[in-house]
Amino acid sequence: MRFDKFLNTYDNYAFVQKKVAQKLIRFLQKDEEFKTILEIGCGTGIYSKKLVSHIKYQNIILNDLCDSENYVSQIEKSKFIIEDMDTFEYKKYSLITSSSVFQWSKNLDQLLDKISIATDRLLFSIYVDGNLPEIKNDFGVSLEYVKHEDILLKLKRKFKFVDYKIENIILKFSTPLEALKHLKYTGVTGIRKNIEIAKIRNFKETKLTYKVVYYNCWN
Repeated sequence: MRFDKFLNTYDNYAFVQKKVAQKLIRFLQKDEEFKTILEIGCGTGIYSKKLVSHIKYQNIILNDLCDSENYVSQIEKSKFIIEDMDTFEYKKYSLITSSSVFQWSKNLDQLLDKISIATDRLLFSIYVDGNLPEIKNDFGVSLEYVKHEDILLKLKRKFKFVDYKIENIILKFSTPLEALKHLKYTGVTGIRKNIEIAKIRNFKETKLTYKVVYYNCWN
């Protein structure tokens, strides 16, 4: 999924992503210190800006598949790299972190293998199996969300300590159209362009349910 065309509108509709970013930060102690940080999928910097204001660091690498450098260029001691997280050449980092991104990985097992070699501290949030059931039920399409249990098992094999929190976040909208607009401008679903217009017009839901898990892993 490419988010280039959504960058200018993303922050206006990313209600859940903002909540998730704020809660993910709480797994880090205030003014905790890191030498080198890699953030995967920084996007418009919703999480990035919260992160750098909360901790201390010597340098931070901000990565995204899209060219969103202008949105994070004001972050001090930062370097921006355009690269796919699945093919990224990981080096060594004090902390690797990511918010609301890993569900887009084409091979999450392989990605976590690479990351576990590159760091002793991993902090991330991901949407898991059971996310956005309203869309799956109405349109019959969905991303292939991974189960929390499978992710946890994988992480426990790679890190000595794994802490996590599961959360359901429900967004309520005034109309079904507003719900669909939120999905469109954040680009968070697997809805294809060729879905019948009639199905879209018959969409009746005024709420959306996100299922997110926060993972804090260290050696």
